[in-house]
Amino acid sequence: MRQRLILLIALITSSLPAQAQTLDPGKWLVDLGRDYPLSPQASLSNADAKITLLFMQAATRIDPKLAEGYLWQYDIHSALDRPEEARMSLAEYVRLVPDHVAAHLDWLALAIDSLQTAEERDDFCRKYLEHKNLPREITSDLHLRLADYHHNRGDRAEAKKEAATALRDDNLNFIARDLLDELNGVPAGLPRQVVQLLSTLAVSPGNIAAAWQMADTLLLLGMPLEADRWYEHLAGLHAKQSPNQPSPILMTARARAMADAGKLDRAVEYLKKALSIDPNTIAAHILFSRIASKQDDHTTARKHIKKVGEIYKLMLARSEGDLSADVLAEMAWFFAHYDPQPAQAEQLARTALTDWPESIVARRALGAVLRQLQKYDEAQSILAESAGTDPFSALELAQTLYAAGLKDQAVDRLRSVIKHFAHGEHKEVVERLTSEWQVKTAVTQPITQPTTQPTGPDIKARLDAFNRAVLDYPINPEKYLSLNVDMSAKELPPGQPWWCTIRLKNIGPFAITIGPGMMVSPDLLCTVTARGDLTRSSGPTIYIGLNGPTQLRPTESIAVKQTIDIGRIRASMIGTPQVNHDITVDAVLSPITIVSNDGKETCVPDIGGIKAETLRFRRKALTTNAKVLSALIDRSRSNELTERIAATELLAMLLAEHQHLATRRLQYNAQPIDNKITQNAVLARAGDDDWQVRARLAECMRWFALDKKATNVVTTKLLADKHWLVRGLTLRTLTDQYGQKVNKVLERYAEADPDEWVKKMAHALLDRIKTTTTKPTNTK
Repeated sequence: MRQRLILLIALITSSLPAQAQTLDPGKWLVDLGRDYPLSPQASLSNADAKITLLFMQAATRIDPKLAEGYLWQYDIHSALDRPEEARMSLAEYVRLVPDHVAAHLDWLALAIDSLQTAEERDDFCRKYLEHKNLPREITSDLHLRLADYHHNRGDRAEAKKEAATALRDDNLNFIARDLLDELNGVPAGLPRQVVQLLSTLAVSPGNIAAAWQMADTLLLLGMPLEADRWYEHLAGLHAKQSPNQPSPILMTARARAMADAGKLDRAVEYLKKALSIDPNTIAAHILFSRIASKQDDHTTARKHIKKVGEIYKLMLARSEGDLSADVLAEMAWFFAHYDPQPAQAEQLARTALTDWPESIVARRALGAVLRQLQKYDEAQSILAESAGTDPFSALELAQTLYAAGLKDQAVDRLRSVIKHFAHGEHKEVVERLTSEWQVKTAVTQPITQPTTQPTGPDIKARLDAFNRAVLDYPINPEKYLSLNVDMSAKELPPGQPWWCTIRLKNIGPFAITIGPGMMVSPDLLCTVTARGDLTRSSGPTIYIGLNGPTQLRPTESIAVKQTIDIGRIRASMIGTPQVNHDITVDAVLSPITIVSNDGKETCVPDIGGIKAETLRFRRKALTTNAKVLSALIDRSRSNELTERIAATELLAMLLAEHQHLATRRLQYNAQPIDNKITQNAVLARAGDDDWQVRARLAECMRWFALDKKATNVVTTKLLADKHWLVRGLTLRTLTDQYGQKVNKVLERYAEADPDEWVKKMAHALLDRIKTTTTKPTNTK
């Protein structure tokens, strides 16, 4: 008999969690805040943002050392356009987590911008540098600010010293590098631009804009084969993003590089591929025409120009006057330069300039037309402004001067173009004009360093020294970076928080930069799927920030621990405690969302991002019978705080499930419970000695529909509780349960509650009711 009794007790206790695991009150409130925007009650209104904010403020009020709560407060204050509150919240976060460099830099910017004078900012930077153990990125930023302060006051020596220190502390500080180049007398221009782009691409090889600029700049410097290496890199990036959609624009760019390198057959191959993908690729037709002219195939050359004219005229006919200024400008240049139709070109150019007066292409086109119409003075005025930076404008100005009889000035302008631009189509025009005007200056060969910049950097040497291995990172990031999402247990009982550890490790030979615009963004987006009585998914909604260093050196790693049972998954776990759920977690680092033709959203890695191997575990069912229920009720009266909290939440889950099954919102076999006994045990916690239990109860009361007795407990006990958090959470429960019916209650607490947090919660709930129809809590 004794053995049978021991066995029975063992069976009862084994069906319950062996040791209650609950979140600390501060973290619990943060997770309520994380969960709220994902709940059916929430929308994108300011009222909902304020409710989320109130959860985070309650968390840090309960636990002032809870850094996560301050970071959320900063984000929400920023979204609500409250700069001072945002700055103060971020200051608290940085005080607790000074090594979160991105946040630290943001706070520095906010703090310094709040100061009135340059002298105050200078003094702030010097005093802040006295802090010990500052991250090197922070000291670099401060020294850069000091450098800028001295530079603005003409103290070049001190500015140079501070800029050099900034660069020493952080070699990724490109602004400091650029300022130091300026202070050291490195001339501005294309060579210096190449050096700056190399620095950018070394730490952000997936930066498409920088790679395009690098390729185009090298082409302008007369280095077509070097340019094509970067166009090739861009082709790899494009294939990564759109593997089934080759880019005709990129193929045309590579064709241009091949043409400039004298490899005309290779250029034609690229152009044919481009036009096979998109027969309306205008740049491809224009380049095809140029190559055909070089080969004395004037019929083919004219065919391609005619095709462009047809495309443009069809665009104009279909546009109904709705084309952008940049498109109109390109059209104007085409009808001014490639297929001269002065009247058409002038109309297009003037229309473009009306919308975009600074358009260099439109001004260049208008200047060309005015030259053709022999309006030389007006043409000179139009072209002079852009001739210093745009080679085609300079060539048009030279031709205008020549036609106006100012031949010496025209030749000087032509020679200036020869010094700066000796490639591609510019070179072709220069060669033609040099021959026509019989200028006694040979066109230079492709150059790597313009003669006007003798102190410029050696571009070829810099290109050769660049570590091209990093260019493979955005193409194959999984070769260099590992991402693991794991949890300590493979089976979890109902009610236990789902703690996951996310670990990011550099498994490659070079440093991997982390942050906006770097190799990888430190943003993780999780999709949690539960397969039990039904299949439920959170969708790509669970965000986790991997807040840490700005780069990982080889073998280095960072680890972040976070809960993932929020949103729809949390609600469904609450409402199905007697169901086994097989859980999968799919995590994407540096995510973007794509939308298919049928409107379905899919989360995929952006360039440089990766996916983690799917995490799998089981949320076990709570085996329930009369003995187990009795033991659970006993635990709700335990002397241990965590036991009472865990048991009360499990009982509330069973009540929610009981109601779902009774109304057939859910349909599966489950052990019945005594609803009255279970509810009485839950409601009894309204008299618990510890406010934490009562606060958890106030939240639990949202999970099931309240009958008259439960409503009476809520309104007479919880709503009158002596603890501010209990009253505030109870207001939310009443709002979720009864909507507009509790407006007067909310109004009373918004005016008369002795605690400011409760007043704000009541106000926010009233605002929410005004902006949206409150939906009942869904814990299915």
